[in-house]
Amino acid sequence: PRVRQLVKSTPLGDEEVLKEVVAMLKELGWQHSLGHMADDTVPAYIDISLEEKFGRKVGLLVPGSRGFLRCGLPQEKLPSKESGALSLTRRLLHARGWVTGVVDSEKWRNLPPKKRLAYLGDLVTEC
Repeated sequence: PRVRQLVKSTPLGDEEVLKEVVAMLKELGWQHSLGHMADDTVPAYIDISLEEKFGRKVGLLVPGSRGFLRCGLPQEKLPSKESGALSLTRRLLHARGWVTGVVDSEKWRNLPPKKRLAYLGDLVTEC
C-alpha cells in the first residue's frame, strides 16, 4: 500500500541509540520486534514493539533530534518538547490502541550506562 511506501521513505530516528536500546532489550531477554507497522492506514511505524513481551500494544519510539524542539535561548536550558510530527505520530498510534514511550536520544546519551536500564524501565512503566 501507499502508506507503507511513504513510511519507508521517512528517515530513521537516531540509529545509534536505537541499536543501543535493542542491545539492552536482548541483554534483558525481552521479546521485541523492530519497525512494526500498526496497520496499513497509519503513516508511521513503531521503532520497537514490545507487544510480544507484554501481551498488549506497547511500543518505543526513538525519533532522534527531529522529534524534539527547544523554545528559548540555549543559555536558558529549557526542557525540550515533542515536535508536532512526533506528537501526531503518537496520537495516531494511540487511536489504534498503542501506548508509546519516547526515548529521548540526548537524555539517553547523557546517562551513564548503568542508569539507562532504569530509564528504559521507567519509560515502559509509564506506558
